[in-house]
Amino acid sequence: MLGRLTTEMRMTTKLERYLRSFEAVQIALAIEDAKYMPTTAEIERQVQSLYAAGRKRLADIRQQENAALPSPLVSGEVRAAILSMARDEVIARLRELRMKHPDVQYAHRDFSKFTDHDLRSMLEDATRLVDRKG
Repeated sequence: MLGRLTTEMRMTTKLERYLRSFEAVQIALAIEDAKYMPTTAEIERQVQSLYAAGRKRLADIRQQENAALPSPLVSGEVRAAILSMARDEVIARLRELRMKHPDVQYAHRDFSKFTDHDLRSMLEDATRLVDRKG
């Protein structure tokens, strides 16, 4: 459980962690209060309203964070110059890119297991990445 908690905490922002901690404390306090207090329809409505407001705020924060992320690199289209290359040319270009740009990494280095289409797509993605980095 500790490993899962650590991973979860790394995947959230500091603000989200503070919000979750605050929610946990508030829930614990509410549970203790509820043990000694009768629940009314008005209290139920207030609880639902507060819960919905907290969830909406958290969703807004996530939406703002996601909007700041770069757009996806993969478009699915392969430029004509790459489509016209033979399989050996594509593999040679992939190896050349890896040598010139060590930060460009491929999930697999054994190109023999890929179809021509997969290799061309991989080259297109790698080329776009290199172009994007300038």
